Amino acid sequence: LSGKIICGECGSAYVGNSRKASDTHPHYVSYRCTHKNGKIKCHTGEVNRDMLDESVVNLISNIVFDDSKIESIVSAYKEYYNSQDDTYKAEINRLEKLIKEADKKIYNLVSAIAKVGISEALEESLKATEEEKANINYQLSNVKLMAEKSTLTDETIIKAFNSVKAEFRKGTLNGVKEIIDMFVDKVIVYADRVEVVLYYGS
Repeated sequence: LSGKIICGECGSAYVGNSRKASDTHPHYVSYRCTHKNGKIKCHTGEVNRDMLDESVVNLISNIVFDDSKIESIVSAYKEYYNSQDDTYKAEINRLEKLIKEADKKIYNLVSAIAKVGISEALEESLKATEEEKANINYQLSNVKLMAEKSTLTDETIIKAFNSVKAEFRKGTLNGVKEIIDMFVDKVIVYADRVEVVLYYGS
């Protein structure tokens, strides 16, 4: 939240502050007003960093990972999958057509060899065509494998959704800061409350 927290009384920025542990006090990390606006006598105190961070993360989590959105997320994935599925089907059809063409060419070359006998030119052409067919078969196997991997059940999507939500809440999800930056405009600290201003719309 660094750079987003401001004081509700004097308008100054809040910055991170750390106090080392002692015999009477544990280690304490907070956000503290810089009191840079000398024209206003500011009474806002410091705020526990972990508590404020957790509160904001939970707020964003309730918006971004709202359970009511699961159905629309599943629907959006299926729509995306269908578009990808059409792409895979078109590529599979194209490769299978190339294999048939290669088979026909191999058949013709073998027939020619049977009639006139083998020659260096026919042998090289047959070898090249067989290698080409093997390469096409390899591509076809990869495309079919990708098509199978792109298929996810509703249960798998929901499980992934809940897993990402849990990681976000714990702060272990990659891109947590980017998500917070996307949604949080500023955090305003008053003596009796904290207000979080969010970005909405575009």
